[in-house]
Amino acid sequence: MTDHVRRRMWFLDRLDPGNPSHHVTLVTTPTAVHVPDALLVRFDDDARPVPSGEPVVVRKAVVNDIRAAVRAEITQPFDLSAGPLVRALELNGSLLVLTMHSVLGDIRVLETVLGGPGPADPQGDPDFWLVHLRDLPVLELPADRPRPPLHRPEAGVLPWSADAESDAVLAALQVVLSRYARQTDVPVGVVVADELVVLRGDLSGDPTFGELCALTAGRLTAAATHLVRFDQVVDLLRPERDLSRHPLTQVLVDLRPRRDLHDPEVAFTSFDLEFQNGRVLYNRALFDRSTITRLLAHLSRVLAAPAGERLSRISMVDDTDAALLGAWNDTAEPLPDVSIPDLFAEQVRATPDAVAIEHGGEHLTYAELDRRARRMANLLRSKGIRAGDLVGLCLPRGADQIVTVLGVLQAGAAYVPIDPEHPLDRIQFLVDDAGLSVVVSRNRVLFHQPLDPSEVDGQPDSPSPRTSQDAPACLIYTSGSTGRPKGVLVSSRCVVNLVRWQEKALDREPGGRTAQFTTPTFDVSVQEIFSALLFGGTLVIPSDEVRRDPAAFAAWLDAERITRLFAPDSVLRALLAEEPAFAAMRHVSQAGEPLTLDGKLREFCARRPWLRVHNHYGPAESHVVTSYSLPADVAAWPATAPIGRPVDNTRIHLLDADLRPVGIGVSGQLCVAGAGVAAGYHRRPEQSRQKFIVHNGEHLYLTGDLASWTEDGLLQFHGRVDDQVKIRGVRVEPGEVEAVLNAHPEVGRAVVLVRDKHLIAYYTGDADDLLEHCTAHLPVQLVPSVFQQVPGFPLLANGKVDRWALPTPAPRSPHVRPRTSEELALCQVFADVLGIDDVGATDDFFALGGHSLLATRVITRVRAELDADLPLPALFHQRTPRRLARDASLRISEIK
Repeated sequence: MTDHVRRRMWFLDRLDPGNPSHHVTLVTTPTAVHVPDALLVRFDDDARPVPSGEPVVVRKAVVNDIRAAVRAEITQPFDLSAGPLVRALELNGSLLVLTMHSVLGDIRVLETVLGGPGPADPQGDPDFWLVHLRDLPVLELPADRPRPPLHRPEAGVLPWSADAESDAVLAALQVVLSRYARQTDVPVGVVVADELVVLRGDLSGDPTFGELCALTAGRLTAAATHLVRFDQVVDLLRPERDLSRHPLTQVLVDLRPRRDLHDPEVAFTSFDLEFQNGRVLYNRALFDRSTITRLLAHLSRVLAAPAGERLSRISMVDDTDAALLGAWNDTAEPLPDVSIPDLFAEQVRATPDAVAIEHGGEHLTYAELDRRARRMANLLRSKGIRAGDLVGLCLPRGADQIVTVLGVLQAGAAYVPIDPEHPLDRIQFLVDDAGLSVVVSRNRVLFHQPLDPSEVDGQPDSPSPRTSQDAPACLIYTSGSTGRPKGVLVSSRCVVNLVRWQEKALDREPGGRTAQFTTPTFDVSVQEIFSALLFGGTLVIPSDEVRRDPAAFAAWLDAERITRLFAPDSVLRALLAEEPAFAAMRHVSQAGEPLTLDGKLREFCARRPWLRVHNHYGPAESHVVTSYSLPADVAAWPATAPIGRPVDNTRIHLLDADLRPVGIGVSGQLCVAGAGVAAGYHRRPEQSRQKFIVHNGEHLYLTGDLASWTEDGLLQFHGRVDDQVKIRGVRVEPGEVEAVLNAHPEVGRAVVLVRDKHLIAYYTGDADDLLEHCTAHLPVQLVPSVFQQVPGFPLLANGKVDRWALPTPAPRSPHVRPRTSEELALCQVFADVLGIDDVGATDDFFALGGHSLLATRVITRVRAELDADLPLPALFHQRTPRRLARDASLRISEIK
């Protein structure tokens, strides 16, 4: 074992004392035990081995529960500073349990105490591995739980055997891992001639399975030819230190005959997955048993593939999974041939005197709203508007806005919402791109000859001809990746299908009052408006001043007795901070952002058991296509919010990069088919061809979002396909970091961005320990570099956070002089160890260039010079001199 690797094992033990994954265990039949002098050592504070001189004596015990005794023996911690680091226990005269700390070596070293020859020293070419493993990626398998900051060793065990050659097993495993991790460069650890090596599977180019097996066999031969010790490879490559995972590889394949009588119910692993002869160990901190059971089924399916089958043709969806996916997508429901105007007319006939709209002091009944909408329709027809035409809508919030929407639809046309607060260039672009000849507006500065809504006075209120369900309802522009907005034409069929589903899924509360929060330029406004007006509810419209002020909006919701609210997570966060009573509120539907199920929301809803929260998902190109209603009992809420199941007449397909269905539990691009999918982008044929395709006879929209199916048929959202960020080789999901920050009791709301390969955390609230909070809950690569407090978040017109309007992170804080002698001493230790001239009291050790090996030097200096008992984990959690000085475990008796 190289000195570098020995120091690494010593460091890990200091950071996480007693972790049984640092132990090497052999359970065998009783035999003679002789521990060589080379293993009779302890380690000093600089990780140097020092002879201990104490011989190892085989202890003997008679026990009733051998399993419990084995577990206790192999999990008993070692004290590296005292020794001995090898133990031997004979149980009931039938089992010999040998345990050694891995700072001394691996299983081959332990076998020397039984007279084994010890590990050979392979003489391969280290340069081969420097080339072979250059820029090695981290294998990011989707897990059931976030990865803890420190590797947890407890392993689950599943029986497994492979009736195939090792090259075929490795090739098939690489195929499965590639599908799960969505990467074609797949590093897997494998034991070759008793030595751990990392094989790098390259699955690019779509080879056949037989070709991949041959390539894998060749790589195994090359690995055996160039064999060197694994610790030497680690020493050469010096990978980024990550305390949450094994270096270089997270998956191990060791198909050697097992050499012990290890109890399968007592297992630990240093890896995420460990394939052994007869069983698989999986990290229980990351995976559920059902997840690995399904992965093994996928592995068996790939192993059964014909040698001539190309990888792109190998499906991991078997008949059972295909039947489940078909059942989850069996959402067909009768959809009457009615349009939005048809349903509105039915409601007018049913409740003509009910209040349809409230805005300020103005109230319109259904009959009054219908009369004004008919007049608007006749006015539009008098201006030459015909069925299928587009009409611009640029009006302030209020009754006239809704009257115009209905009037445009009754005229058989589609409305194009325009925000008067948008820049003039964007407004002009929308007018030109949509080809608008008529814009309903009072703004004669923005528009040359707008159609003023007051012109409806004197128009007849005769009914309009019936419109088709397939007629367009609105053209809504969404942000474009090229910088040019793209128009999505939403049909009446899409809206009717959506609101009919919603009416069925949500119990209609008596006297339903829906807040019209979002602007018409945001697609959720369609759901707000028509879920109320097509089913007898009242649409209550707040002023812009109210909706933009969280405190005023929260008070308005209570005062107006609102029962339904559609709002993105950003708005919901802001409302929670105001603690509204929500005495009348029955349904809050979130869409447009991931829903944060933190303690604040859980506590808020637990105190309001009448309130239900719904998580909706759907891009503008299809509107809402999935939904998940959180249980009424907050205690039954999941850790993270699924996006649920498809709504009526909607099908969700999760596909890989080659448009193959992915297996259950595997992430794939979320693709939508059904009643809500738009035909394409308005006047964007090339972009339409890229995102709207015909696949297996279905018209699909490729959302660019990642999701996976759970075993019970729920969809989990995993971010964007094209927004996968890597920092120091590790894939980072900003949403995972945001969830940890939002769980802090003093954080109102947090948003995480990646800028210049650094994580930047913006937050509201008064938290001053976010670094420690994140370090305690996240791997080091996921801990933000900068925590920037902001008074509030800039919002887009639709209520979502305008992430790119957030301020540029502040530069490093001004140099803060130490206030106490303890801070002064620690600043000097930091400066000496880091080799810099001056360190401030609030400077971060790791931000200044510190790393784990230098951290051990800080520990040594503090103990030697300051007479303080500072545990190593404290430096990772309290990373500045000031915080370290406040740490209760830091007891300095004298500043020298």
